[in-house]
Amino acid sequence: MFSGAQVSLYPMADDFVGVILGALGALDPFRDKLRIETDDISTLLFGAPEVLFPALRDLFVAASGSGRHCVLSATIFRVAAQASRTIRSAAPTRSADLPGHSARASKPPSPRCAARRPLASRRRRSSRSM
Repeated sequence: MFSGAQVSLYPMADDFVGVILGALGALDPFRDKLRIETDDISTLLFGAPEVLFPALRDLFVAASGSGRHCVLSATIFRVAAQASRTIRSAAPTRSADLPGHSARASKPPSPRCAARRPLASRRRRSSRSM
C-alpha cells in the first residue's frame, strides 16, 4: 500500500524561505524511498506509510527547530494500486521536471475572480432576504 501527503510549511518569520528550504533538507535521507515533488506552494510525498510518516515528522522538527512559530498543513491520502505502480517507476522529483510544468511565477488572478463582490456586500444581501 502506498500513501501520499501534500504538505505546506508556514513559518512565521521574515526569512521564511530559508526556513522552508532548510527544512526540506530533512527529507534527503528519504529520497531513495519516497517520490518527492516540490513546487512553489507545497511538497508532495508518495511512498509507504512506514516511511512517509517519519519523513513528515522530520520535516516538521527541522522547520520548527528554528525556534519560530511554524505550522505544517498536510493532506494525507491513500494511493490506489494502479497509481502506486506509476509512482514506483517515476523518476521526477520536482513538479518542474514533469511534462507541462515549469518553475514560473504564478499567473495573476483571472478577471472573473477580480469582479466578484466583496464578502461584506454578499452578507448584507443575504441578511435582507431573511
